[in-house]
Amino acid sequence: MTATYEQISEAIREEIREARELTIADHTERREPLTESCHRSTVRAYENLTSDYTEALARADYSLVHGQVERIFRGLGLGTGDGDGYLFRRACRELTEGMLEALEVSNRLLAGEVIRDEPTVSAVVPAAASEVAPAPVISEMIEQFIAGRVSGQRINSSTAKQYRTAADQLIHVVGDLPVNQIDFMKACEARDRMLKMPKGNLGEYRGKTCEEKLDLDIPEEDFVRAQTVSQRLVSLGTFFSWLVDTELVSKNPFQRVTCKSDKENYEAYSVEELTALFSSPLYTGLSNVTRSHWWLPLILLHTGMRPGELVQVRPSDVKEIDGVMVIDLPREFTLKNKRAVRAIPLHPTLLDLGFLEFTEEATRRGQDRLMAGFTGGKTPPAHKASMWFNRSYLKTHLPEFYANHRKRLYSFRHTFQTFALSENSLPLERVQLVVGHERTQMGSTDSYDAGLRVGKLFSEVVSKVEFGELDLGHLKGGWRHFDKL
Repeated sequence: MTATYEQISEAIREEIREARELTIADHTERREPLTESCHRSTVRAYENLTSDYTEALARADYSLVHGQVERIFRGLGLGTGDGDGYLFRRACRELTEGMLEALEVSNRLLAGEVIRDEPTVSAVVPAAASEVAPAPVISEMIEQFIAGRVSGQRINSSTAKQYRTAADQLIHVVGDLPVNQIDFMKACEARDRMLKMPKGNLGEYRGKTCEEKLDLDIPEEDFVRAQTVSQRLVSLGTFFSWLVDTELVSKNPFQRVTCKSDKENYEAYSVEELTALFSSPLYTGLSNVTRSHWWLPLILLHTGMRPGELVQVRPSDVKEIDGVMVIDLPREFTLKNKRAVRAIPLHPTLLDLGFLEFTEEATRRGQDRLMAGFTGGKTPPAHKASMWFNRSYLKTHLPEFYANHRKRLYSFRHTFQTFALSENSLPLERVQLVVGHERTQMGSTDSYDAGLRVGKLFSEVVSKVEFGELDLGHLKGGWRHFDKL
């Protein structure tokens, strides 16, 4: 880059100032007054423009200002790439916001209001980083953040460790800086450096500084996973959001800093792989497991649930709604997003295999959680379930699955979605209601969401999901062979 973002921002502010001044001049220097009909049409035109820019801002559609921002970038000697870079989109958003402010001036003038020579929000130039007053350093504030969350019982020791590790990594790659010296560019630098760091469990790299590690020719397979870096960025985003609340920083520098996570590379199981899995030792006589282990893959496959959702389910959450048996995920659970609060109709196969009888047995035994086999101890249940299936069961009994790191416990969720959408051609927005996914077709989904009852969700979606020629008839009642839940 040949220009800093402050230079880009100043060029945008100048563009906004010019638009505002032209608006005022056009109105105040008019030689002839507007006729009544011309005034009405002008008001409507500006109202329509304001509506267009407001909608564009809401949808993050910056096509209205692309040409202006491209001109600004070229004037500063910058390339625009494909127009999807963060700095380009950030500049587009600032200009869109500024154009809305200029349009508001026009609307006020046309309404007969007096416009003073007042600076707009966009015209306020932020202080340079060098002028920012000193603040506490990262290591000091992360401990205050964690202490407050632990005392308020908002996080457990495992989550506290994740926050501390994320902060330690930030300090390792950029130094233990005052928190208000971490801006967007520094956060991007931190991300890029984290991605070049080796995995923490590799002894040959221990004791080396960040600069020393960057100078090494580290093999690609030794790099920390992008998923790990992505999780640390999320933790740092939460930490800096708290710092914004404390007024130690004005903006969250990690709010827009992301990296593509390799977690999304999980693949769906094929019919052949599902047949092999449900004919493996877990379903033919394995003795050192519980009923929870037996049901785990089956429930995930037929509901599309996340493992972290299933392990929270209580026997009482299996209930009848509108004449349909469902697994009800209430708001009180720890869920990924607000759309994860949902009632999932039970697939006919689960009912045929005896899922309701299994639930009744858990109730009779007074179990707090349906997947009781993964509770207890310090390890979170979801992590315990994933560790057992991914690292223990697959490695021992299905080594060909274990060798493919993209076939894991989470793959059952992808399998449900893949077969529902690709094999059974069910509507995307309705499948998203079942799996609790953030919608990509918001308009149609939201209007449908409000009136859709679980009875229709069962008849129109869940009951129609089939997995090719997969036959699970041999599993009926198989869970009874295990004594422990």
